[in-house]
Amino acid sequence: MRHEALADMTEKEIDALYDELRGIARELHIPQLEAVITVSLIKPDGEKIEQFSRHSRSFTRNLYSHHAWRLSVYSQENTWADGKLTLRDTAGAIIGNTGVAPYVHVSNMEAGTYSFKYYGHIAGSDNTAEAFGDYQLGTEIANGTGAGQLSRGACTFQSKGWNAGGSYFYSIWDRNLTNNSGAEVTAYEFCTQWRSRTPIYIIMWSRDVEAAGVAIPNGDILSLQYEHRI
Repeated sequence: MRHEALADMTEKEIDALYDELRGIARELHIPQLEAVITVSLIKPDGEKIEQFSRHSRSFTRNLYSHHAWRLSVYSQENTWADGKLTLRDTAGAIIGNTGVAPYVHVSNMEAGTYSFKYYGHIAGSDNTAEAFGDYQLGTEIANGTGAGQLSRGACTFQSKGWNAGGSYFYSIWDRNLTNNSGAEVTAYEFCTQWRSRTPIYIIMWSRDVEAAGVAIPNGDILSLQYEHRI
């Protein structure tokens, strides 16, 4: 078993650690949740240049509470704190003892009557380190063509299936965000926000920060992809 800090490990070593954990999880018959984030730039001529690809290590309290909530069938909590079984949407609303069963909060990124532009894969401009209690981006990059904005395309389902070699099920979603602002825009934080169906809440499951940032020249496209595994 490895004991060194993640900060001292290479991405290859971290990938190997996930493989090891996946094997232990299979033996113990417990779920092993993973996500891989890949951020690329697409140039005006179509060339795609990967900026980074790595395991996401920033699942939030919302994700864990959501799964525990579903297992417990119902939540009697109404406080956002350690040891409390609640969710918190991106507007700050605490979702707990509301009379709404947890199974109603169906995770989806489909474009419907509530515009997909407000959920799915989102980028931001704050480089504050991730925290377990994060429920929104530090500074969300607005959708549009104005100064500092990126135009959000639809979240696109790419593929799903069983990876026999790694022994995990995967689901891949991506989104393109185009810089038509007239100047360079830099993104530091990236997240997945999912929408409940009834009532409507926007819930952030993960937030990943790239301290160096990803500079998006005017006219370029930021490609943001998450692969979820279990």
